[in-house]
Amino acid sequence: MNKLSKSPSDLGDGTVLAAPDKSVKVRDVFGIDIDMEVPAFSEADERVPDFDDSYIFDPDTTLAILA
Repeated sequence: MNKLSKSPSDLGDGTVLAAPDKSVKVRDVFGIDIDMEVPAFSEADERVPDFDDSYIFDPDTTLAILA
């Protein structure tokens, strides 16, 4: 079985991980009242913006993207 790379230099495009390596609850991450889990990355790469506590996700748009 192939092991996923965790080094940006191994992937050559600035990506830290080759694929999501965990699941997160939509309710916890996006603040939307739904029982749903989505794949996620445990490490951020250069394309991930800084966390903004004041940002509120639009439920309809967010669920459409996650579906």
